[in-house]
Amino acid sequence: MPLDGIVRRGKTLVEESMPTGENLPVEKKANDRLIGPSINKNGVIRYETTHIGNDTTLAQISKLVDDAQSLKAPIEKLADIISSYFVYIIIVVAIGSSLLWALSGQSISFSLSVFISVLVIACPCAFGLATRTAIMVGMRKGAENGILIKSGEALETTHHVKTILFDKTGTITKGKPVVTDIILAENMDKNLLLFLAASAEKATEHPLGEAIVKEDEIVGIDLVEPSIFESFPGLGINAILKGTEVSLGNEEFFKQLNIDISKFKLISDNLASKGKTPVYIANDRIFLGIIAIEDTVKPASASAIQKLNKLGLNMVMLTGDSKLTAQAIANQVGIANVISEVLPHEKAHYVKMLQSKEHKVAMVGNGINDALALAQADIGFVMGSGTDIAMKSADIILMNNDLQLLMSRIDLSKKQFGI
Repeated sequence: MPLDGIVRRGKTLVEESMPTGENLPVEKKANDRLIGPSINKNGVIRYETTHIGNDTTLAQISKLVDDAQSLKAPIEKLADIISSYFVYIIIVVAIGSSLLWALSGQSISFSLSVFISVLVIACPCAFGLATRTAIMVGMRKGAENGILIKSGEALETTHHVKTILFDKTGTITKGKPVVTDIILAENMDKNLLLFLAASAEKATEHPLGEAIVKEDEIVGIDLVEPSIFESFPGLGINAILKGTEVSLGNEEFFKQLNIDISKFKLISDNLASKGKTPVYIANDRIFLGIIAIEDTVKPASASAIQKLNKLGLNMVMLTGDSKLTAQAIANQVGIANVISEVLPHEKAHYVKMLQSKEHKVAMVGNGINDALALAQADIGFVMGSGTDIAMKSADIILMNNDLQLLMSRIDLSKKQFGI
């Protein structure tokens, strides 16, 4: 597959070792993203090209490498400053050494050889070149393992990080949630609830909304297009379907709409305690039920976070999900500190708050709602499946969506700077 795209039909195993560094083939099915160039191993698929030319992942990687090579890390700038003064110091020392030997009675040729020897041995060029070479080796080793570094500054700052903030959906979890439970209000029909919810969510690209639409496709209910669709990031959506208002969202959203959900609070809390996300549904401000959606944890997330904990780093989950759901996921992977129910702009606020305590803060995310926090953080890490906005905001891209790469990046930075 020479170009980036989306699988439209079929199922196969794809080798993505060239763009991601991952040697094991990855299973791809309908609606999964393909990165070009990658190799189809044993199945038949039909896929739609989504990016061509300079917009492809490969072209962006090439551009990032070129940009990174042209930018200097702080330690390189320091080396250049030292070298600029070092040149004059060495010239003075070389002249002084040759004059001392000449005054002591040695021949002009001997004094000149001393002058040349001091210049050659103490040449400051090696100082600047060695630093630059070390930076480039670090970038190359990162690229070989699926870690793209946008600048030398990002490379150097990584080993100073004391606090790491993690988004939940798509970062710690797989980002492919599925519907697990449908809880109905009195006299409510399950198919009608699913019809209203999926029709309203048809226009969204949010993972939770996509899970509801996929569930509807399994059941086989025909949907209608909303005439009006309005999204409230971190809260929910409103849609007009055939003249009626359908609302979907979290508990905070329904409080703002003054919709009473108190009778279902215990059920909702029980679902959330199991790591499921309860989505409330209402029609014309009348509560209809709950759709519970679960996004399972990536297999490597827990081990990666355990390794980071051993380095003494402060780990925080920063998510817009409910407190119970966020805590359940945090318990599974070993994160002690959880900040939940935060809106996108509030994520950046928490980054600033930690930075004010003289912390070097890293943010790990993948969505549009993480872009502000990624840009604000000292180092922004984005997963390879992240949105274009998130990738532009971040400093380092983890191409194969594995948090183990985060551990590898920090370890490489420490080794590179001799820590």
